[in-house]
Amino acid sequence: MGELAQRGAGRSTRRPAVAGRGGDAMIAVIAQHEEALAALCRRFGVRRLDLFGSAAQGRFDPATSDLDFVVELAEAGGPGYARRYIELAGALEELFQRPVDLLTEPMIGTPHFRETLERTRQRVYEQRSALPTP
Repeated sequence: MGELAQRGAGRSTRRPAVAGRGGDAMIAVIAQHEEALAALCRRFGVRRLDLFGSAAQGRFDPATSDLDFVVELAEAGGPGYARRYIELAGALEELFQRPVDLLTEPMIGTPHFRETLERTRQRVYEQRSALPTP
């Protein structure tokens, strides 16, 4: 079962806001759609979804900004992977009513781009695995 990263059973997987990043990176547009976002992530088999870029830096402009995400999907390379990736990108754009750039780890090419992305990266969803039964 997936949960938004700021929720969870007693522990948070969301990185804390870092001074100089413009405060809390969980911007209002993400928070307003937290339940729908979690449902989309479960529907498309998302293991992890991270926000980066202007929205994660507190420089999000609701009138002009897009949203930038890095996604890890379950069963990478398996049957239906490309379809799930494309449909997830469209569903995120529909949910947030704005353009979305959706990357996977292999798409993060140059070391400079990775370094820039990592400075702003914020977890917004992480799939929860079932707890083992005693």
